[in-house]
Amino acid sequence: MKETTAQLQDTLTELISLSLIGKQAHWNLRGPQFLEIHELLDVIVESTRNFYDDVAERAVALGTSVSGQASAVNQSGIKEIPIGFMKDLEAAKEVVNRMGQVITNIRQRMEESGKTDPVTQDLYIEILRTMEKQFWLLRSHTL
Repeated sequence: MKETTAQLQDTLTELISLSLIGKQAHWNLRGPQFLEIHELLDVIVESTRNFYDDVAERAVALGTSVSGQASAVNQSGIKEIPIGFMKDLEAAKEVVNRMGQVITNIRQRMEESGKTDPVTQDLYIEILRTMEKQFWLLRSHTL
C-alpha cells in the first residue's frame, strides 16, 4: 500500500500543478479562438480540481496524509508555462503538452495499481476517461 499512496501523492501534486497551469493559460489567452479555448480550459481546470480532491481523499482513506502545498506541487515535475500573454493556439499547445505528461503518468500508475489496489485503479480509470477526452478536445485546436 505504501507504493500506492506515494503514487497517489504524486498524482495529487501533478493534478494541482495542471490546474494552476490551466488557469494561467485561461487568464492570459489572446487570439481569434480565445472564447472557445478560454471556456474549455475552465472545464478542464474544474474537473482537474475535482480529480485531485478525489485522489487526496483516496490517499487519506488508505491511512496516509497528503500535501498539496506549494513546496510539494513545485516538485511535481510538471514544467510551468511561460508567464505573460499567449496566443490562443500556443497556450493550448502548452497545456496539451502538460496534460499529455500527466495522462502518461496516470496511465502507468493505473496499470501498477491494478496488481494490488483495484479501487485506486478504478479512480485512475475514471480520471483518464475524462482527461483523455478533454485532451483530445483541446489538442484538436493545435493540429
